[in-house]
Amino acid sequence: MAVKIILAQLRALQSSVENLKKITETVQKAAADGAQMVVFPEYMMSYPEEKGGKSEQQPLFGAFATALCALAQTHGVWLVCGMTERSGKPYGLPYNTILIISGAGNVAAVHRKTHLYDAFHWQESRDYCAGSTPFSPVQTPWGRMGLACCYELRFPEVLTRQACDFFVVPAGWTRGEHKALHWRTLLAARAIANGVPVLGCTQTSPKVFTGGSAAFAPTGECLGALGEAEGTLELLLDLSRNDPTTRRNRRPELYGTFHKPL
Repeated sequence: MAVKIILAQLRALQSSVENLKKITETVQKAAADGAQMVVFPEYMMSYPEEKGGKSEQQPLFGAFATALCALAQTHGVWLVCGMTERSGKPYGLPYNTILIISGAGNVAAVHRKTHLYDAFHWQESRDYCAGSTPFSPVQTPWGRMGLACCYELRFPEVLTRQACDFFVVPAGWTRGEHKALHWRTLLAARAIANGVPVLGCTQTSPKVFTGGSAAFAPTGECLGALGEAEGTLELLLDLSRNDPTTRRNRRPELYGTFHKPL
């Protein structure tokens, strides 16, 4: 079954109110163009505009999430969007959370990022606490949707275990040497290895995030990509092209348990 999905490559500001305006405008246009799902990046609720700043935090079902649910219901569009969730954990560290909201306006799933980006001279764990529950695929009208959040894309088992019909990857892919290459290569590799489309939607900003949102078919071919500027990428996914061969041939009994590194 085909589904029309929009990847919204935006730059989040520190104000959740301002970001919600951007989101609302994007969803209104996408719905008018017949989109059935709109995917936004991680951190989309709030991101510091200055180095050393702090993201705005809200409870899971606070004003931002409530507004997203109403927006989805009004337009009958599924939404995937990142937020900074107040956790109540020690030292006040929030969760880096992804909301999946159905076209009926219901929260279909919540994913708290499990693999924090402590790599390439970044330390996400200074600002966020890690979730402890793997994502379980969500049943949509078009098939089972899997999800990985940004850095989780680097861990193949995170995606493989989900056995879904397509993946979305909300991200804030940071700039750095070879990072844009890593992003596209990993998206394509996960599509090939799982035999399903993988859609990566990342933030863009001049100094922090790469942009370059892109989608890849099960064959590894690029279905579309954006540059560094804010914009949207329209995709019409034909899930009948999925190839479950590799999934069928897996032998998890041989590699289900990993040795700890020395």
